[in-house]
Amino acid sequence: MAKTAVGLVISHWSKLIENLQTSPMDFYASVEEALKRRQIPELMTSRVDMWEGGMLSAKREYLRIIRKRLVFDICAAPFGTGFFFSSWLSTLPTGLGIWIFLGAIVASFVLLFLFLYQLGAFFGFLLWLIGIPALLLFLGYLISEGSIEGEDAVLEAPIIGALYNRIFHPNTYYISDTTSMFQSAVHSAVMEVIDEVTKAKNLRPLTELERKPIMKDFFGR
Repeated sequence: MAKTAVGLVISHWSKLIENLQTSPMDFYASVEEALKRRQIPELMTSRVDMWEGGMLSAKREYLRIIRKRLVFDICAAPFGTGFFFSSWLSTLPTGLGIWIFLGAIVASFVLLFLFLYQLGAFFGFLLWLIGIPALLLFLGYLISEGSIEGEDAVLEAPIIGALYNRIFHPNTYYISDTTSMFQSAVHSAVMEVIDEVTKAKNLRPLTELERKPIMKDFFGR
């Protein structure tokens, strides 16, 4: 699955409309107004600057739309004689996943050393072999119940995140449906504003095929 500076990509849409010039800031403001009319719960919007390439490259301003762990980044920019639009629906990372993974490895080897030192090779290794999975299951249960914060970071951790996701955070119809609803509502708002812009410039509306976003294999992860 594709990764960006944001996280795992769920869907992507883009279109270059020829002979169109408009203001990116006006477009972003219109999308924000279209989203307000839809009254999407727990929605936050902001403007973010992203590197076009490496850290020494220029930056481009995006409209960011966040709902829980999901983030939409909307781009509007002139390109030659036309105007380019794109949207990326991704997960919002914490950046802590790799540290949780490394911390778990270090902690497991420390416990192994202590068990071997206190109980000997056989019983120490046996306790470690049984105790580590039991401890991880217990911590996973506490995190899934909200007793310990940091579920988003755990989900990002290599191997650990996949196991946690399968045991404590399986994909459900509800998760799939709410993700699809958020994707559809924001994409609809973007299309609405683009339709207004193209109509004002006497340009043809986008076809159904041109409107369709490319969905990634998010639910099969």
